[in-house]
Amino acid sequence: MDLFPASRPLKLDSRGLGKEGRKTLLAVVLTLIVGLSVLGFAGFLGKTLLQERDLWKRGETGTITSLSGEVKETRRLIPDYDYKLNVSYTDAEGHAHRGTAKFDYLIVKLDEDSDVELRYDPQSPDQFVLNWQAEGGLPRWGMFLLIAAVGLFFVGSVPFALGKSRKRKALLQQVARDGRELWLEVLKLEKQYGSFILTYLQPAGGEQAAKKKRESLLVAPLIVQREGKDYALALSSAQAPDKCFFVYEDLGPFSFSDAERTAIAQKLAANRGN
Repeated sequence: MDLFPASRPLKLDSRGLGKEGRKTLLAVVLTLIVGLSVLGFAGFLGKTLLQERDLWKRGETGTITSLSGEVKETRRLIPDYDYKLNVSYTDAEGHAHRGTAKFDYLIVKLDEDSDVELRYDPQSPDQFVLNWQAEGGLPRWGMFLLIAAVGLFFVGSVPFALGKSRKRKALLQQVARDGRELWLEVLKLEKQYGSFILTYLQPAGGEQAAKKKRESLLVAPLIVQREGKDYALALSSAQAPDKCFFVYEDLGPFSFSDAERTAIAQKLAANRGN
């Protein structure tokens, strides 16, 4: 069934495409803001870790007189152990000090039976660090690495999203000029996080079997049911035969006259269920 008018190029819905472009730009900007915010938090954690190591290197040894506190275990995807320890100690002059050490270990729990040592800032004896903090190794740095990785993922996805948008626009321009219609068998259509995930069969030439493919769509595709199977309408260009642009449920992003839309609706009504 040839649904669209035979003449090419097909007219594009500039208003609808402009709206889509603004949505894409907003999503990219929000992603970038989130990524930079997460990286900023990772930077704060990294600065704290470096300050702990610096104080451990230049600090003077204090004598711990009491140590107590608690650990809060959080198990989501990765176990996280959040420590809050009340520490009392004396400096080299014998003066007493008290403070709280707050830190976390990721995945691996602190060995509480290991020796604990304390060093304080000679210029400000109330500032101290435990070896459990400064020499905690990868478990101590785990949260920083995890958050930094998440931030980099968000920021790194921005050029990928922009590149994907440019390729999609180029494909749309191409199929509008010379695209031929394909009715592709739908295996599954599901909505995930605002996108439509379409699994379909793409016919292969010659004796080769059809290929099962999966594509993420911004808008629900136009689907017609025939002989108990669902088929989605796509346009394919001879310039890029391995790529398809799926027509929207409302016939977008193409623009048709009232007469053309009436003819298309009649064809759809005649072919549904046949």
